[in-house]
Amino acid sequence: MLASMLMYARHINRLYMNKKTHQLFKILLLCLVGSNSYTAEELNLQFIRHNFGQNRQDIEEFFNNSTILPGTYTLDVTLNGENIGRTKLEIGDDDKEYICLKDEWLSRLGIIIDKEFYKKHYNAQRECYDIGKEKNSVINLDNSSQIISLYMPQAAYIKKDNIESEWDYGDTGFNLSYDTYLSKNDENSTLYGNMEGNVNFDKWVLYGRGYKYEHDKFTTENINLSRAIKSLEGDLIIGETYTNSSLMNSVSFYGVQLRSNNAMTPERRSNYSPIINGIAKSNARVTIKQNGVVLYSQIVPPGPFNITNINGIRSGELLMTVTEEDGSEQQTRIPVTLIANLLSPGHYNYDFAIGNKEATWEPDNIFAYASIDYGFNLFTLNANLLFDKHYSNAGIGAVSSLGDLGALSISGNVSRAKSKSETEQGYSTSVNYSKNVGVNGNLQIIGYRFSSEGYTQYANYDYTSPKKDKKEKERYEVTLTQQFPELGGAFFSLSGWQNLYWEGSDIIGANASYTQNIGAVNLSLNSSYSKDDGKKSDYMLGLNINIPFNHNERRYYTNSGMTYNRNSGMSFNTGVSETLTSNFNYNVNATKSRDNEGISLTTNYTSSMFRTSASVSKNRHSTNASAQIGGSIIGVKDGGIMLTSMNNSSIAVVQMDGISGYPFTNGVESDWRGRIAYPLTAYMDNNIRINSDKLPSDIEITENVANIVPTNRAIKLHKVKYKSTARYILKVYDKNGFVIPMGTVAKNSKGDVISFVNNNGISILNIEKDDKKIFFGSCSINISKLKDNISKIQEVHCE
Repeated sequence: MLASMLMYARHINRLYMNKKTHQLFKILLLCLVGSNSYTAEELNLQFIRHNFGQNRQDIEEFFNNSTILPGTYTLDVTLNGENIGRTKLEIGDDDKEYICLKDEWLSRLGIIIDKEFYKKHYNAQRECYDIGKEKNSVINLDNSSQIISLYMPQAAYIKKDNIESEWDYGDTGFNLSYDTYLSKNDENSTLYGNMEGNVNFDKWVLYGRGYKYEHDKFTTENINLSRAIKSLEGDLIIGETYTNSSLMNSVSFYGVQLRSNNAMTPERRSNYSPIINGIAKSNARVTIKQNGVVLYSQIVPPGPFNITNINGIRSGELLMTVTEEDGSEQQTRIPVTLIANLLSPGHYNYDFAIGNKEATWEPDNIFAYASIDYGFNLFTLNANLLFDKHYSNAGIGAVSSLGDLGALSISGNVSRAKSKSETEQGYSTSVNYSKNVGVNGNLQIIGYRFSSEGYTQYANYDYTSPKKDKKEKERYEVTLTQQFPELGGAFFSLSGWQNLYWEGSDIIGANASYTQNIGAVNLSLNSSYSKDDGKKSDYMLGLNINIPFNHNERRYYTNSGMTYNRNSGMSFNTGVSETLTSNFNYNVNATKSRDNEGISLTTNYTSSMFRTSASVSKNRHSTNASAQIGGSIIGVKDGGIMLTSMNNSSIAVVQMDGISGYPFTNGVESDWRGRIAYPLTAYMDNNIRINSDKLPSDIEITENVANIVPTNRAIKLHKVKYKSTARYILKVYDKNGFVIPMGTVAKNSKGDVISFVNNNGISILNIEKDDKKIFFGSCSINISKLKDNISKIQEVHCE
């Protein structure tokens, strides 16, 4: 008997999560156990003297572990000991010996089985799999705890890389992210704003971005209509876009493009992004452009900064501008060469386009472009062709693996450019070497390119002005990143480049950084060197240290650094920051340089609807104040419009109607309609799981897991299924006044198994509030007149 009571206690524990009710049921259990001294051997089902119809069969099955009672169960699901979700499962009369699981039910939980492995155990008549019949697989349904445990061997799975997951294009809606910055000092004010967004309909995405600075007009970029095409592993794009090739610099244009998308194929995903660093003297805006397109623009605090999360970088030159609070600017040019990926034999990348570099469709200015990379056994071949009425460019290259020595790529291009006054012809060759060192993501890239005087990049070509830009002669570049796990995760990066031009000028630049954690202390060194167009060279060296400490049971972080710059000399900064709550922090910072000194206060606040920061600073020459606000506005069909602090290209709106102010997933509280924004990664399996720990005690989630493979910029509405429940502690009597026997199954009007009768006729029910009748075999009770959610045993009699 004690064993049975303990089993039932597990069921109680699952139903009652809050501490008060949990303590109550502990006391109740002790009372029930204390009032009976039976042992398991003394239990005899012959004590059931009364005719309860189906009850007797239920009771016998309850004490027989080899059988499963029919009904609809809401179950927690584990796979090989790991909890993977909660969902409903229909158990039929045919499932008493082996539970037959449908592929749709398994897929909903993210379980992808090898159908060939379970081929012999497929029940064609019921269209489900008798997984438990396979000798190495086990399915166990624990009635007491309402847990179904699945145990499957590794061979029963299909590797995720081999799974042809169905893409989810999302729902009709829009996602608009914004960032607005206002700064004012004694002499002038600065206003900057940018936005990026998309409108989705069916499988099409209308995308665009725009920004406004000071008194300039609002500028739009990359406005296009696109559609992801799974069969081609690529995107169809109509509008403003850019070419993408390892053989020539990227070209922004207006037109139609069909290009492969490496994100759609896991084995070809590339994670290379250059590391860009520098030092800000104040709360400065760092803006990075390529071909006039803004790729990154954010405010950084005083001191060193490292930028690694820039999307959309192509081969070519980056222009980084650091704009200080006083309006002064410092610009750095950074060349970027992306080495073509080695492709597996038979795999390919492609890019086909037709369009115009200007927003016109004049026949004389239209160009056509084609690029393809194809993998052979020994190497990957790269080829491209671009031509218009007055210009043509053709290139070919190859990338080959050198085994442990790395990879080597060589390429050559020829161009012919005609202008109103002359025709130029030339060639360009390049050699690039790359090597991943060790297992820590270390990377080495060494590159060299030579271009003849007559070679012209199409990105710089203008039929009306052949000498528009100076022509590059040679480019040298090197990139090195190195991690040192044995030194506490220390990280070193170095990049250097030199561009020589036919006009005689040159550009030289280098960046180096080193970071290391020594216990809780973080140390970083940053340096840079630049020389542009015969100007005086500039160099910078910075040291920064972060030290956490505790005071009055509160955690603080100090940040101190020194910087030497050839033009401005030595400067010092020190500051302290504190995170007061999970969404609010502040920073106080003091700076001193050769000709200035100042102090600043910065606060940052993140709510579920937006992010905001404010700063005020005073130095020897002026007082500055600034404010920034950012976030996203999301609208989705059947889900309404919501504000969120999150910026993410692919996103899910997770909704639990009426459950507001609860962090049921992602640690963010739901809004007034019970919604939160959940970030998704495009073309990868995303698992959305609901945390029910902090939900109201009368809410029970019926399905708490969803698996989504979204396309890029998909907006997906996911409504969480749950039910409002009422809890009762009942002592149930039959029509003759006898208590219902232990083990009798309790079901609702839908036939769902909701509980079991304990010793002495006690049944603990956790049911939907709409349920009015509960059935104990052929016996039924009406609970509409009973009080719910009270810590008291209520006596009821069968009707």
